[in-house]
Amino acid sequence: MDDNLFEKLRILSDAAKYDVSCISSGVERKNNTVGGIGNASAAGICHA
Repeated sequence: MDDNLFEKLRILSDAAKYDVSCISSGVERKNNTVGGIGNASAAGICHA
């Protein structure tokens, strides 16, 4: 394949690890694990 295409794919895949789904915004997740620590609070912030 074209080296330029590989470079574009590398940049996109590297940036994708910082992309956060809006599905998690505004949702509270309680820690139901025995011996687990922490809960996630609903922040309601979306980068859309």
